[in-house]
Amino acid sequence: MQADQIPPLLLRRMGLRIGPQMARYICDAFNNDPSTPLCIIGGDARTGLPARQMIQPVDLEPQANQP
Repeated sequence: MQADQIPPLLLRRMGLRIGPQMARYICDAFNNDPSTPLCIIGGDARTGLPARQMIQPVDLEPQANQP
């Protein structure tokens, strides 16, 4: 997974807007150890308020949400 694929994915699945630095952080963590939970800091897409959320990197895999 590449860093430019992560922001639209988080926006669609979790309603979080993130910046390029956070996308690179998630990408690096995903490539190093996809089993370690990550703390994501971004903005809530509906309210614009700062948001922090714990996610499992494996939840970002394209096939994770498909039946």
